[in-house]
Parts: sequence; C-alpha cells; structure tokens
Amino acid sequence: MIVKALNTLNQLRMKKYLFLLIIFPYVAIAQDDFDMSAFEEASDAKVYVNNKVLGLSPTKLINISYDFATQNDWTTSAGEAFIGNYNSVENTFARNHGLRIETNYPIISNNRLIVNAYLNYWESRLNVGGSQPLGGNFREPAPLLDQNELRTTALGAFVFKPLNDKNFLLFQIEGALNGNYNFGSIDSEFDKTKFSAAALYGWKTDDYTNFAVGLSRTYRGGRLLYIPAVLYNKTFNEKWGLEMLLPARAAVRRNFSTKSFLMLGYELEGQSYHLQGENGGNVSNALDFNGTNDAWELRKSEIRARISWDKSITDFIWFNVQAGALITYRMDFDFNASASDAWLTNDLGIPFYLRFGIQLVSP
Repeated sequence: MIVKALNTLNQLRMKKYLFLLIIFPYVAIAQDDFDMSAFEEASDAKVYVNNKVLGLSPTKLINISYDFATQNDWTTSAGEAFIGNYNSVENTFARNHGLRIETNYPIISNNRLIVNAYLNYWESRLNVGGSQPLGGNFREPAPLLDQNELRTTALGAFVFKPLNDKNFLLFQIEGALNGNYNFGSIDSEFDKTKFSAAALYGWKTDDYTNFAVGLSRTYRGGRLLYIPAVLYNKTFNEKWGLEMLLPARAAVRRNFSTKSFLMLGYELEGQSYHLQGENGGNVSNALDFNGTNDAWELRKSEIRARISWDKSITDFIWFNVQAGALITYRMDFDFNASASDAWLTNDLGIPFYLRFGIQLVSP
C-alpha cells in the first residue's frame, strides 16, 4: 500500500512539472511583450525640421584659396561731400591678388539646435601707380592701398534653431577687423571693428526645398546697410538646383554626380576698411590733408559674376576653381562707414578674375 501511494505521489509531481514546462514559454512571451511595449516611442513625440536640403553643395569646414584679378584702370573724382577744388586723376591697378582662409567649426549639433563658429581671413594686394597732387596740396589715396594689403579678419557664428517639423530660425553674427593694417600695429585697430548680423524665419516644405525671409545688417554694399534678406534653396532633380541668399549671392547648380558640380551665378562682396598711413601713421598727414578728421574709410563693394566648378578628390577633400568678371559696385573714400555720400569716388573698369582652392567638406 505504501509503495502504491508513493507511485501515485510521484505521478502527480510529474504531471505538475509537465504543466509548468508547457505553460512557462507562454508566460515568458506574454511578459516580454509587455516590457517591449513600454519602450515604444510615444505617438505624440515632437519632430523637428533639420537643415539638410538634398542635392545642396557640401558644407565647407576649411577652405584655402588664392584670388587673382587682372589689370584695372580707375579714375578718382570728387564726391558729393568734397569741399573745395578737385582735379580728377587716373591710375591703374596692375593686379589685385591675395590669400583667403575660411574655417567653419560645429560647436553644437543636435535635432533642437545647431551652432557653427567661423574664423575667416581675406587679403587683397593692390598694386597701383604713384601718388599725384590733387587740388591744392591734397594727394590721391591710391598709394595707401599699395603700402599694405587690405585685410579682413572676421569671427562669427551661424545658428539654426528648428521650431517644429516645418519652421526654423536662422541667425548670424560677425565682428570683422577691416583695414590696410600690418599685424604689428593691429592693437590700435580693434575700436574700428565692424559688426554684421542677420535674422531669418524659414520654412522647409520638403527634403528638396527651404525658404526664409528676414533682415540683415551688412557691409556687403561697401557701407553700413540695413536690408531685407531672402534665402531659397531648391533641388529640382538629380541634375539641376538653385542656391540663393539674396542680395549676397545666387547661383544655378548643375550636378554631374554626387562628387562634381558646376555653379553659374554671382556673389556680392564688400566691406568698409579703416585706412592708416605708412607704419600705422595718420592718413591725413600721408595725404597732405589739412582737415582734422583722420578716420578715413575705404568703402569697397564688388559683384563677382562667375562660373565655378567643384570636384571631389577624396570623400572629404575637394578642389574648387572659379572664373568671371569683377564688377565694382562701390569704391569710395569717406570719414564715415555709413554715410550715403562720399568724399572721393572712383570709377573702375571690369577686370577678369580667377580663384582656385582646396576644401575640407562635411560628410
């Protein structure tokens, strides 16, 4: 009897174990399903627009180039602000050339904010003729441009702030040190720093199009201006696109492949340069000018109508070559960087220019 009872008890235990082995996988599966659903993304999670437009030319992280313009004749005449007699004089730029270094460094990059800082250096070496006397003892300013290069050293930042899945804000701020300074005398020039800024509100309608409008404070016209700004980037298909930031630049893009493209358009370049005499001396003394104001500004702006070709050497290294016409929009001398009239004005021809460079681009 005892043996029979033990057999019965063992059979009951075996049935219990079999039941647990059968039911356990279903319990485990049910438990896994529950846990995974807890980590699913909420259906109302906010999505932000990004700054990418498919087909757009790549972002340049480092750009080193050399710029060269051919001979150009120019005539200096009295401006509306000039007081006294003035005899116009003609002169010649034998050439205009210089190095350009542009850097762009990402500081913050996530789906809610992108901040890039940049540091640029441009120079223009203007080789001109000798000084000639003008009305009385006053002498033309041209030789000042031959003594030292015109230099621009600019530090700034771009900010892209998405608002939702469609709209965004764009900001730019820049401080630029412009002048015919030597680096040995740069300390005395920091109070002449020129500040530029822009703010735009935009829409990204799809992966191939973005558009923005806003206001900018700029020296691209050669003097301080407050003007509207319009951004429009559009990729029509695999071959054609449009890249615009008006009035600064605009171009039609022709893609040959993802590693090669051609651009046809223009760019407006300009700054107001603080001028100094030889070795940092007084400009009025250098010009034999009897006035009391020595804060001379060269207000220079030019339109570069151009065609450019960009080609990949490796995934991250590209070269660029561009050529076109250099059309002077403004080149005058005054004591004020924002005045609408000028003390002296200059009429220039339209020389040919060429630029070539090497770029490190963002992947």
